[in-house]
Amino acid sequence: MLKKHIGEKELREILYSLLDYIHIIPIDIDVIKKGLKSKHKDFEDAIQINCAYLIEKIDCIVTRNIKDFRGSEIPVFNPDELIKKM
Repeated sequence: MLKKHIGEKELREILYSLLDYIHIIPIDIDVIKKGLKSKHKDFEDAIQINCAYLIEKIDCIVTRNIKDFRGSEIPVFNPDELIKKM
């Protein structure tokens, strides 16, 4: 999405610098199996939810596609909702 607004080199630099602030959760065979057996219709969303469960102190999931995350035990907010809560 950002490629429409920022050049490739600058975008890569921004994404690289973000790595100082985020923690990447590995997707292993257990996460994939849980995603495949999940009640969630979208496999990628099921993977995201199952990865979120691995984070001990997670507060919420932030997405623009809230409807696909219904039933998540972790609260789900769109970006605007999250900003209002802060």
